[in-house]
Amino acid sequence: MTFIKKSILFLSLISVVSCSAEETPSAPPISDITIDNFPIIDGSDSTDPLRTILMCKILGFNYKWERRPFTQEPGADIKMIVPEYTCSEDERIYLNTHCLKQSNTHMSFMNLIDDKVEMVIAARLISRDEKVYAEENGVTLIGKPIAKDALTFMVNPLNPVNNLSISQLQRIYTGEITNWKEVGGNDEEINPYVRNRNSQYSVNSNVIV
Repeated sequence: MTFIKKSILFLSLISVVSCSAEETPSAPPISDITIDNFPIIDGSDSTDPLRTILMCKILGFNYKWERRPFTQEPGADIKMIVPEYTCSEDERIYLNTHCLKQSNTHMSFMNLIDDKVEMVIAARLISRDEKVYAEENGVTLIGKPIAKDALTFMVNPLNPVNNLSISQLQRIYTGEITNWKEVGGNDEEINPYVRNRNSQYSVNSNVIV
């Protein structure tokens, strides 16, 4: 069986993209990569700024951080990346519609395995289901960590447990610890909440109640 190797850039266990300046000068463009041969990159919503910055760095565009329009809270500091294109309008449209995709995480991996895109930037590696699908299609996915992503765990304010070790958290999520009394709490069942199996949409992500 012939295996096709494809790349994943992922955030490994904060991926925070920030900048103190309003405008960020980009590095000189990489000569071997042009708009014509720019790779098709897909990924999760949360990694959209990284894909845009990567495009700017590779092609030599400057970019700005601007407040996202129509934000519900006027005081919220929600920013977005705005490239300063030095190419034609047709080339700008090509980059944004053909090269920079924005599927959810699961669909990004499906697109990569199905040879619809050439690279994925996501907040996790492939799931078991996605790995099986890749193997069935003769595809080997290569993941490269590029940042660290923080995980926050919360409990009910009435829960007396206010400190859990990494080992305890791991054992809770693997099902070894199932009752709060095992970690110094009340004799009550632990209900760990996680994202759905393939992270296609959020279901009370990273919450313990």
